[in-house]
Amino acid sequence: MSKSNIAIGSLAIGLVASNVWWAYRMFDWGVTQTYANDAHEQTSELLGQALAILPLVAKENASRGDILAAARSSNSVTLPYEKDGFVWVGSLGLKFNEHGRLESAVTGPLSNLRSK
Repeated sequence: MSKSNIAIGSLAIGLVASNVWWAYRMFDWGVTQTYANDAHEQTSELLGQALAILPLVAKENASRGDILAAARSSNSVTLPYEKDGFVWVGSLGLKFNEHGRLESAVTGPLSNLRSK
């Protein structure tokens, strides 16, 4: 085999290897961006809900229904549901006492919170 054939073969292998590396990097970047966008959307939604309920929580006469309506106004996609003592509106969990006052607010599934 001549030196030119070896050089061309080496360059072709190098080109294919670099293209595979770039393709992997672009795929990895796309997946990373997808997760980052999802996290940003969820954080924005939670911030909107927190800002919506904040003025009501500051009032002494705010009812449970008013707080849930305010939290739902930012997230009209999902209906509130109760689970493990929390009322969940999207990813925001609200815990009320027996008088209907908000005691605590958490984010995300309870299984993740308990493991921390």
